Amino acid sequence: DLSACGLGAEALDALRTEMVWPNTLRVLCLNDNPGLLGKVDAHGKVSLPDVNRTGWSRFCEALSHSRLGELQLRQIGLGPRGLSTLAGKLECKSVDPTPFSSSLTALDLSENFLFGSEPLNAKVVSHAPSARSGPCRQTPDKDQSGWKDLCSSIPLAMVNTLLVQRVGCGTQGADILASAIAKASK
Repeated sequence: DLSACGLGAEALDALRTEMVWPNTLRVLCLNDNPGLLGKVDAHGKVSLPDVNRTGWSRFCEALSHSRLGELQLRQIGLGPRGLSTLAGKLECKSVDPTPFSSSLTALDLSENFLFGSEPLNAKVVSHAPSARSGPCRQTPDKDQSGWKDLCSSIPLAMVNTLLVQRVGCGTQGADILASAIAKASK
């Protein structure tokens, strides 16, 4: 359990390069580490999600060789692009799926920015997203790219428990998820 340890972008590289993914490791909890993927303000709040996309991509590639049954990623600064990268590792689309795609059954993505974000104080808007310094808020249903990738992988994945509380999902996102679940149930 590595939750709330103040892990930042460097931790993904350490996990990827130094952690051996033994077949016995079934649960990985990285909850409450907003700096893992996001840029964090002075108060520990995400000011910009998905800033560590390169580290996340490498980490997800390493995940594909693991046999995790449960992955807990609540409040790690994950945004639409990072979600898309993870979703690509969930699909069991070949005769010989990756160990990760065939073993992961529980995924928690709660309290992330899966549909994008904007500055919390709308009066202080920077034209350059990387210049954001204050906290941000979710933008319901705004950027659905990662969500659509996740939902399209659900019928092709082993995941049967998906937690997505407070991720910015609006009615369009809910409809996409409902269609994916219906397709997976057939």
